[in-house]
Amino acid sequence: MTHNKLTLRLNIPHEHPCYADHFPGNPVVPGALLLQWIFDLADKELAETSIKSIRTLKFVEAAKPGDQCEIHFELLPSKIKIRCTRESTLLLKGEFVKGEAAPNEPINREHAKENPKEAPAHDRSD
Repeated sequence: MTHNKLTLRLNIPHEHPCYADHFPGNPVVPGALLLQWIFDLADKELAETSIKSIRTLKFVEAAKPGDQCEIHFELLPSKIKIRCTRESTLLLKGEFVKGEAAPNEPINREHAKENPKEAPAHDRSD
C-alpha cells in the first residue's frame, strides 16, 4: 500500500473557557484539548481510517489562543504519523495505531473534551 499525506488547518479559538485556568495571564491550549481537536479532525476527514490508540506522542511547544496550526497526517499501512505546526514551529508529533477498537475496549476520548461546542474552525489544504 502506498501512503497518503493530508494537511488540515486548525484555527485555535481566541476565547475558550479553559484559558482562564490554563494559565491566567499567559493562556495556552491544554494538550488534551489540542489532541481532542486533532482526533475530531481525523474522525471527520479520514473517514476510511480510524484511530485505535496512540503509539507515541510528544508535545514540543504550546499552542496559544489565536494560533493558526497545520495538522499533517501521513497515512501508512498500520499507522498514522502526525505533526502539528504553527508556521515552521513544531508543536507536537506522534504516531497513532490504525484500526477498529475492539467492542469491549472502546476508545475513551471523553477525558480530553473541555467543551465540545467550542471546537475550532478548520479547513483542508491538500
